[in-house]
Amino acid sequence: QVHEVMVPRTEVDFMDASLSVGKAIELAVDKAHSRYPVVRGSSDEVVGFIHVRDLLDTSLASKSTKIVELVRSIMFLPGTKGVLPALTEMRLQGQHVAIILDEYGGTDGIVTLEDLVECLIGDIRDEYDEVESDVAVEVRTGDFEVDGLISIEELTEQTDLEIPDGPYETASGFVMHYLGRIPREHDVVNLNGLRITVISMEGKRAGQLLISRSS
Repeated sequence: QVHEVMVPRTEVDFMDASLSVGKAIELAVDKAHSRYPVVRGSSDEVVGFIHVRDLLDTSLASKSTKIVELVRSIMFLPGTKGVLPALTEMRLQGQHVAIILDEYGGTDGIVTLEDLVECLIGDIRDEYDEVESDVAVEVRTGDFEVDGLISIEELTEQTDLEIPDGPYETASGFVMHYLGRIPREHDVVNLNGLRITVISMEGKRAGQLLISRSS
């Protein structure tokens, strides 16, 4: 569920609607975000979000303009919504950030599209990233211990395991998809004659997995 992936409200950098563009730029300089939720006095009163690009666009406003005039609409999602449905909804509506609501309708935190994608498929690597030992290793029992970030393609190439296609690219994403939630240590997925056990976690993804054939 998205509340397991979100950044909690206590760690979110909000901007108040009463701020001037100039002051907002000063605050944004010290942060690494491109988008900031905008509130009216309280984090439970989110009116939208501001994009840093809009703050710096002098054709849109002067430094004395209140940022509320530049606010864009923001999506609200219940914390109980699944990660995959949330990702689908955000993509359909072209949203990159959403406010997560608690059961009372208050702000619980925020989640970005990138958070959800990484949660489902694992960290995205490029060809310059150092390759770690995430290649499947056959242990004495004939089972395979693998890093959660090993790609499904690599896993099937190096073993004779049959992994069904789906909306995931890594072994960790595969486990999360079939569990329907963030994995926990000792979680087990049984599918197509395979038994996949979460040995350890790395943040919100499966770190090491043990894959064996069901007897």
